[in-house]
Amino acid sequence: MNDKWTEYVGYYPDMHLHAVRSCSVSGDLHGFADLFLVDAQTGLSYFLAGDGDYNNGVPAFSPDYKYMAFIDTDYDYEAGYVPKVKVFRVHSKDSPENLFSFFNETEFVDMDLANIVWINETEFLVAQMEVEWEDEKRIDIPVSYYKVSLPAAEDLLQVP
Repeated sequence: MNDKWTEYVGYYPDMHLHAVRSCSVSGDLHGFADLFLVDAQTGLSYFLAGDGDYNNGVPAFSPDYKYMAFIDTDYDYEAGYVPKVKVFRVHSKDSPENLFSFFNETEFVDMDLANIVWINETEFLVAQMEVEWEDEKRIDIPVSYYKVSLPAAEDLLQVP
């Protein structure tokens, strides 16, 4: 069985961006998804994540739209699933081909993550969840929150 489908994730009106998942299931019923943002004005598509599990998250923009964060789950053959929060810097739409650039990522080992909520321009909360099933429907229950503070650009290692 190799099924493929597309899921609409949401719309960000201030950025004129749609979030879309391109999903597939392999023969062993393991789900994967590629996460994209599509510009409603230009039609340009921005690939965000896709080398992990189906459970990549919904993008969340900082209040000033200078950063975007989302949950991405990578698979490591030794560690298993490794959820990460990836942060991208958002640039001017005057140069749409360079709208996003990678900024930072944080790993959350041995945790299931639910969502991201920005609390100001440089800090956000990440919800850890417990997963329960009711009538074959997955229910994510947030149990704790972790605060993430973005490092200042000058604190990051600069690679030439």
